[in-house]
Amino acid sequence: MERFVEFINTGNMEIGREIIAPDVIFYAPTLPEPMTGLEGYAAVLDMMRGAMPDVHWTVEEQSR
Repeated sequence: MERFVEFINTGNMEIGREIIAPDVIFYAPTLPEPMTGLEGYAAVLDMMRGAMPDVHWTVEEQSR
C-alpha cells in the first residue's frame, strides 16, 4: 500500500510500472468510458492533480 500511495502522490511512472497491472481498468465518474493500463490510470491522476494541485494521499491506521 505504501508504494501505491507513493505512486499516486508523486506520479513516478517507474513505481507505477512495478505495481499497476497492465490490464487495469479505472472507472472515473466524470469520464464516459473507463481508462485502461498504467497510462490511463496516470491520466486520471493527472486530472485529479490538475483540479486539486495540493492533493496528497495518506494511509491512516484504523482499529476494527
